[in-house]
Amino acid sequence: MKTYISIFLFTILLSLLPATLLSQDSIQYRKLYLHTDREQYFLGDTIWYKGYYLDGQSNKFVPGLITMYVDVINESGATVIDQIQAIDNGAAAGAMNIPTILEPGNYMIRAFTEFQ
Repeated sequence: MKTYISIFLFTILLSLLPATLLSQDSIQYRKLYLHTDREQYFLGDTIWYKGYYLDGQSNKFVPGLITMYVDVINESGATVIDQIQAIDNGAAAGAMNIPTILEPGNYMIRAFTEFQ
């Protein structure tokens, strides 16, 4: 009886294997890169940037129109500047002005899509 149960369980596991492999192939990995023109900025400066949205396996541009969100975040994690930019066929370019009313300090630029 134990042999039949073992064979039955093995058959079920073996039948699930192709479905698991198929679902892993259907997962699409994407990479979003953001490049800026400088490493340091001062109040009143303009941040010029380029964004690239690539397929994670082939490293080719992702075709189509995708929305990219670009934020500037202060040291406490609050968003102080936010911008929406269109990525057209894997590439985008834009600029953000740094207001002179911001407190001096360290800020981080974050870029993401609705899929990340």
